[in-house]
Amino acid sequence: MLTEMDIPMPALHAEFVSSKQRPEISASSIDSAVDVYTSSLDTSTCASAQDLEQCFGNAGIEESVSVSEIAAWVTSAFAHWQHEYPTSSNISVLLAKARPAAFRAALCSDDFAAPGTHPLHKILDAAQQVGVGWESASSPASRNFEEALTAFVDGLYSPGGADIDKLYQQTSPKILADQDRISASLERLARSVTGKSNSTTSRDAAAVALNELIDAYPMPDNIGEFITGPWFDSAQLLLIRHSEESPEWAEFITVTQRLLESLQPAGDGSTSRRKEVLAEAAKLPKIISRCLVSLAHDPSAVKASLDKIKRAHMAAVKPGGVAARKIELLPLLNDTAKTTQQREELGITEGKWYELSLEGRTFRAIAVCANDADKEYVFGSFDGEKVANIPYETLLEMKDAGHVRHRSNRTTFSISLAVAAGIDSEEKYLRVTGEAAERQKQKEQEARKHAEAQAKIEREKIEREAADRARKEEEAARVRRQQAEEAAAREEEAQRAAEIEIELQLEADAAREVEEQKRMAEQQREEERQRRKVEEERERKEVERSELEARRSLEEAENGREHLRRRALREAELRGASRFSDIFEFGADSELNASEEVTNDLAAGANSSLDSATYAALQNLLESPAGTWFGFHDLEQPLLARLVVYSREEEKFMFTDRKGNLLRVCTKMELVSLFENDEVQVLQIKGMDNAKYA
Repeated sequence: MLTEMDIPMPALHAEFVSSKQRPEISASSIDSAVDVYTSSLDTSTCASAQDLEQCFGNAGIEESVSVSEIAAWVTSAFAHWQHEYPTSSNISVLLAKARPAAFRAALCSDDFAAPGTHPLHKILDAAQQVGVGWESASSPASRNFEEALTAFVDGLYSPGGADIDKLYQQTSPKILADQDRISASLERLARSVTGKSNSTTSRDAAAVALNELIDAYPMPDNIGEFITGPWFDSAQLLLIRHSEESPEWAEFITVTQRLLESLQPAGDGSTSRRKEVLAEAAKLPKIISRCLVSLAHDPSAVKASLDKIKRAHMAAVKPGGVAARKIELLPLLNDTAKTTQQREELGITEGKWYELSLEGRTFRAIAVCANDADKEYVFGSFDGEKVANIPYETLLEMKDAGHVRHRSNRTTFSISLAVAAGIDSEEKYLRVTGEAAERQKQKEQEARKHAEAQAKIEREKIEREAADRARKEEEAARVRRQQAEEAAAREEEAQRAAEIEIELQLEADAAREVEEQKRMAEQQREEERQRRKVEEERERKEVERSELEARRSLEEAENGREHLRRRALREAELRGASRFSDIFEFGADSELNASEEVTNDLAAGANSSLDSATYAALQNLLESPAGTWFGFHDLEQPLLARLVVYSREEEKFMFTDRKGNLLRVCTKMELVSLFENDEVQVLQIKGMDNAKYA
């Protein structure tokens, strides 16, 4: 069947093309013929051309044969139009009322024989184009359309005669008045739906493309986080803004592959491989920054991502390379291939009207858009509102059951005129319009000659301008080459600087490692010093504890000195003078023994005035070897001191603290005096158990 694309307008009715003229009929005969035709439509008594010819002949109309053929043509055209391109009953009745007016126009106007050119053709084409989706006067837009069409039909039969040109100028804007608003409403609906669908489609397309590279290249974990994070988000945005065929997307995929290849381990760890990685590390950040559109609003996030990639490259050039593994693939939301196949099987075209039977209800709707995300088609109404979301699978079932019927609405009345004239194919159209085509060819030849003359003049002008442009372009090309060379030199220098920066960074890292090792060693030494300090402190406290215990012993000895004195006297009485030398032989092996000299002195002074008890106690005191601790309590504070030496020449006893600091010097007589006054006590004799003095 012919469509609006098959007939180059204007196409002439076959009979008029062959005769080159319409029948000459007087105005009165035209009025009579229209009356007869209208009557035949009302009574349905004259359906064929023969019946119409008889009716026109009986009415005394000249050229009844030609008139009947025109009447049959118009009748057949309307019948074909309303059968093949039906509208709702209300609109169909209104359009059918235009048949007598169309018959009159066919008798009066040569233009009527050229479908698509006569004002009546245009307005009927427009009426069906808009009215194909009209179902009821339930909204302002539908009421406005019905009222405009009713006024047009009434105007065709006004008492003073119809001015179809004027009617067309008045009616066409009214019929199309709400179409811009309705179209805009449907476009908004489509954008709201396809926005989600495009987002899902772009996401899956980006995931499929990146999954191929993820599956092919192991990568460090931090790079895997980058690829499946901001880099994946950027891929989706690029596909939404551009397409898979765009240069932006091609650059994105290429730089992704280069990044992953630069992080793969080298088999031999050669210097050339190291240079390759350093070169890529210098080049890639600029391209990656340009492609990282998901973070374009956040420069700090872009820098953080580039730093992460830089660290991965620095690890890749170190001995042993970088630890890499296969990461998980990005998940897909839809089976794109299956969804596309289902949509293509439906054969539904967006912007076309369809008659749908769904759940016991038949209605007309325009296909707004396909929603691959939810696998459904969205349909709109005559008023631009959404009326249905029908899944692909449901539509396929409806189509198989004959419940989805396309309703054409483009130049349908003009097509029906051509079909009624026997031009129901492009081949027939070309055959019956041969002469018109020849005349058109002659006109085209004349126009071509004139155009060639004008073209020659224009060509010469263009050649002159082209020569000027060529010179200018050559100069511009030279400048561009020079600029390109300079830019390449700058780029090479920048790349080298980036490589040097990475090398310096690697050296700095190595230096930091050495410093860290030194710091750890110093820390260990410091810990050892602290340990020794703690140990010394522990020893100091231990000595202090010992001194404290000695002081406590001094106090205890002071409290019990009377008991000790009496015991010493008893022992002296029991042992007698013969025991004296035995006592002072104790400690003879000490390093500095003061008691030997003292004992000799005491023996030499046996006739002294000391009584035997005092003498025995003093003997116990003075037999102490060097290193013996003495407790003095002749001062306000008790004094703990150690005997270190006895000087015979000076007859002095020297006492020090535990560090060797001299604390006290006593003569023999002073020590004897202290003893007699109970102001000195032996606390511990070196090499001898204190139990002896208990």
